[in-house]
Amino acid sequence: MSLKLKHAVYRAARAAGLFALSRRLTAGRLRILAYHGFAQHDEARFRDKLFITPGTFERRLAMLRRAGHPVLGLDQAVAALQRGALPDAAVVITIDDGYASTLSVAGPMLASFGFPATVYLTTYHMDKQTPVFDLAIAYLVWKSALVKASLVWPVQGPPLDLDLASPASRGRAAQQLVAIGKALDGEAQRSAFRQAVAGALAVDDAAMLAAGSFRLMDFDEARRLAGFGIEVGLHTHRHRFPAGDDAACRAEIALNRQLLEDRLGVAPRHFCYPSGEYSPDQWPLLAAMGVASATTCDTGLARTGHPRYGLKRFLDGESVSELEFEAELSGFSDLLRQLLRVDRRGAAGSASAGGR
Repeated sequence: MSLKLKHAVYRAARAAGLFALSRRLTAGRLRILAYHGFAQHDEARFRDKLFITPGTFERRLAMLRRAGHPVLGLDQAVAALQRGALPDAAVVITIDDGYASTLSVAGPMLASFGFPATVYLTTYHMDKQTPVFDLAIAYLVWKSALVKASLVWPVQGPPLDLDLASPASRGRAAQQLVAIGKALDGEAQRSAFRQAVAGALAVDDAAMLAAGSFRLMDFDEARRLAGFGIEVGLHTHRHRFPAGDDAACRAEIALNRQLLEDRLGVAPRHFCYPSGEYSPDQWPLLAAMGVASATTCDTGLARTGHPRYGLKRFLDGESVSELEFEAELSGFSDLLRQLLRVDRRGAAGSASAGGR
C-alpha cells in the first residue's frame, strides 16, 4: 500500500470512528514502541527511521497522555500481559542500543511526563567510546558535498575511486567502505580509516565526533538513566546474535549481562534482538539464561498467549507521520494488517484450488 493511499485510508477510518472502535477491540493488547536515536543535529535527515527529533518525540509523549494510554514499565507490562491483566490500551516505551542522546534528550522528556522506559544496551561501543562504525561511515558519505572522491588506503595501496553522483552510488560507496573497515583489526585501525574517509570526502570528522551523534553512552552516563525512570535491558555485547550458533549467542548475552551488572549494578532481565534478527530456535537458549522476555522488530501488538520471546513492537521515527502513529496506537493498523493477511491467504487458496 502506498503512503498516500495509507493516509487516505487512515483519515477515512478515523472520521468513521474506526480508530475508537479498534482501540476497544484491541484493549487487551500491549503497544510496545521502539526508538533508537534522538536527533541533536541533522541525524533525522540522514536516517529518518533511526532517529527522531526532540520536537516529534515530545509530541508523541503528549499524544500518549492526551489519549489516556497507561504507560507501563516493561517488567510490569510483560507480567500483566502473561496474566491477561493489562490496563486498557497499555503502552511500553523501549529504546534500542543506548545512544548518548537517550540520556541527554529522551531522559529529561520522559521524566517530565512521568513515563518509564527501557533502554536495551549493547556494551562494546559503550566500553570503546568510538562511534558506531557503520553509521559513522554512512553519515560521512551522506554528508559529503563532493560528486566523486579518491581514497588512498592503505597509504601504499592504489587509490579507491568513489562515485558520489547519486543516492544509489553513494549507497554503494558506503557499503564498500564499511566492508573495508570491518575487515580491519580493532577500533584503532577503524578510527584511522574513518578519519581517512572523512578527509577524502571533505567532511569534518572532528565535528561529527564532537556532536556525539553516533556515540553510545559510557557506563558513567548509563548509571544516570535510573534517575529518569529508565531501566536497562540486554542487547548483546557486539550487537550480534547469530541464528544457528548457540555458543556465540550465549557468549554475547553473558558478556553483555556481566558488564551491565558489574559496571551499573543492575540485573537486566529483558532482551532485544540486535537488528530484529531472530529465530524461534533461539528461544530455549533465552529461557535457559533466565531472560524474561525478548522484543523483535516485527510490527504489531503483543497479545496474551503469544511467545514472550517474540514480542512485536512498532518502530517509530521521524519518517512516521502523526496520523500513522495514531493508527498504530489505536490498534487500527494491527487489525488492518490481520485483515490483509487473511485476504492474501484466501486469494492464494482460491488460486491453488482453481488450478486443480
